[in-house]
Amino acid sequence: MQYQGSQTLSFSESVENLAFAFVSLNGNGYSFNNDFTIASYAGSNVGGLGTAGNGFFGNGTVIKAVVGAEYQLNYTASALGTEPQGTIRFERSFSTVSWQSQSNEDWNGFTVGIPTTSAAVGKLVLNGLVGNGAALGAVAITGGLDLNAAISNAASLSVTSVSDLGASITTSGNQAFTSSLSLSTNASLTTTASGNVSFGDTVNGARNLTVATNGTGSAAFTGTVGGSTALQNLSVTTDTGTVTLASVTAANLTVASNGFTASATASNKTYDGNADATLSATSMSGLTLQSGSNLSVVKPTTGSFANANAGTGKAVTSNAFSITGYNGVLASDLLEGSTALTATTSANITTKALTITGMAATSRVYDGTSVAALTGGTLSGLISGETLSFSGQSGAFADKNVGAAKAVTVSGTALADGTGLASNYSITNPTGLTASITAKALTVTATGTNKVYDGLTTDVVSLAPTALAGTC
Repeated sequence: MQYQGSQTLSFSESVENLAFAFVSLNGNGYSFNNDFTIASYAGSNVGGLGTAGNGFFGNGTVIKAVVGAEYQLNYTASALGTEPQGTIRFERSFSTVSWQSQSNEDWNGFTVGIPTTSAAVGKLVLNGLVGNGAALGAVAITGGLDLNAAISNAASLSVTSVSDLGASITTSGNQAFTSSLSLSTNASLTTTASGNVSFGDTVNGARNLTVATNGTGSAAFTGTVGGSTALQNLSVTTDTGTVTLASVTAANLTVASNGFTASATASNKTYDGNADATLSATSMSGLTLQSGSNLSVVKPTTGSFANANAGTGKAVTSNAFSITGYNGVLASDLLEGSTALTATTSANITTKALTITGMAATSRVYDGTSVAALTGGTLSGLISGETLSFSGQSGAFADKNVGAAKAVTVSGTALADGTGLASNYSITNPTGLTASITAKALTVTATGTNKVYDGLTTDVVSLAPTALAGTC
């Protein structure tokens, strides 16, 4: 059989769990348009899927890769040889399956096994648009659904068995999928009148799935998403409804709701030149993670004040809440509507205390006052890169009297803006200053009295009312 290039197998009706056996897998393998699992192969025994013996044409490990919308079957060679043989099984129902040879191999052998048909297992197959001309009422399917064309307008939808989603669905009310669901194309599930969307079992397929509810409609995934085949993108958006998630494996995850609320407590701090805030007791509501979920909500521990300046009751906004675990260490912001979910609170930024170093009091001669002259001084404690000036300071001795190393008190120092704002700081007047008051020298003015020589050196003098010079 020559199966080089593109090939398609068509069936008279939709089939289930198709088995596809191959021999002489070689070259770059094959790309299928439907998802599959590796059932078994002859070659290296990996994960219990292969046997230890050689394949008829050789050996190797059969592998699967998802590349875009293609599901690729390939192998890696072993020391014993190449071209293994084995069987894959397709996960969804279909009436055609196509594949593309990615090599120049001219010969391959294939055998197809059909266990049953969709009709035989009670699966409804829809190949034409539903509700496009007139709205349907409630659609209740006791069995599975193989959807190949959109349901564009229905009151509600419920499906009780394994289903394949190959198109989008819009209902006004609820959509409920009780059993597992596989994605064969990018699909959207939308409700327009507070309908809920719920998944009671697994959801798989390397596709994009968008779930969007209106009003109070909720979205709930109680089964694993992407457990066997990771989704490309999962987007879950509600208006005000809640969201419930079990484990999710996807390249990207978006979770949004206007119903999400968040809270936090911010710590007061001293002015430090930036608007950074430290948070505690952060929490959110509206999103529930099932027990055992691989997902985690990352609650922010930091945020930002409205600005860096000192003040009381200042608004604080947290950094974004995010969700992680769906794709290694990647995280995506939880959204409140279309913006990142944050918490708002308030806290104080108190002024930073400054001191003055290097100020001195000047000793002086007694003048009858307690005033002390001050010199020098440098502000200490400023944030790096900021400058201020100070003025208005005055000094006073403990009293006006003469004394050595007398204590001097400084008061009245005021700050003025420089490259920084004075309002972000407080100033403490310097302490421990001393200076001396020395005694004031006085002179006496006297008037001598003329006399007749009497052999003595003494004389009588008279003092004027202002005889003492230099008094205060």
